[in-house]
Amino acid sequence: MKPEVAGIAEPGWRSRQMAALIGYETRRNLLSRRAIGLYVLAALPVAVFAGLALARSHGFGPLAQGPEAAAEIFAGVFDALGLRTVIFFGCGWLFIQLVRGDIANRSLHYYLLAPLSRGAFLAGKYAAGVIVAVSLFGGATLISLALAGWPGGGLRAVEYFAIAALGSIAYGALFCSLGVMFANPVLPILVVYGWEWINFLLPPLLQRASILHYLQALAPLPVAGHSIAFIAPPIAPAEAVAILAVFSVVLVWASAVRMRRVEINYEE
Repeated sequence: MKPEVAGIAEPGWRSRQMAALIGYETRRNLLSRRAIGLYVLAALPVAVFAGLALARSHGFGPLAQGPEAAAEIFAGVFDALGLRTVIFFGCGWLFIQLVRGDIANRSLHYYLLAPLSRGAFLAGKYAAGVIVAVSLFGGATLISLALAGWPGGGLRAVEYFAIAALGSIAYGALFCSLGVMFANPVLPILVVYGWEWINFLLPPLLQRASILHYLQALAPLPVAGHSIAFIAPPIAPAEAVAILAVFSVVLVWASAVRMRRVEINYEE
């Protein structure tokens, strides 16, 4: 039965369907067994700063050297462990499983029987993934800052949380597209990971083809670069945010278009 026949406005009906999908997928990604790896990853920086905070309470360790030292240590750990490892691999695991997980569980066809277009289905899955990623990795960032003694104050916390959120959005869009376009996305993930890690060795023009490059441009306290790195021109924060936003929207749109042509084949 069409929604308008039942006296339900089409836009409102679709909105409720999307809200139901996002809510279900959010709970599923937060509470299922496959979420254990996400919690472990999110706990890594928290464990590091918990150890450093314990050392500070006994009067030694780098955090005991004062707020400036604590700020520099947090910036370095956030860049090396938070962005390059936790958020990268966490988003890789979470967003690739959005579609590939349902194919592996032979449950994708049940979703496609729902009264939603495939594009809306993909968008709802992605939105749920973003909620989960931002909650876990943004939350881990704030907890780590608290353990470090809130170096830089509340504004610094907002900035780091925003970077974690943007990283989740951008990497999520990238890995969502890889999960839709590749039956086995392991090799593409390794290629992207290698590209992100050698970014500082690339010429300035190629450095701009990296999510990490724009996230680092937003860092309130830049991390010391490598002596052999190519120095790229600075990027304005507004430009970095705009590029990441456009990049994410385009990839999610491309994934939604590709989703319309996906054939269900549980033998792949």
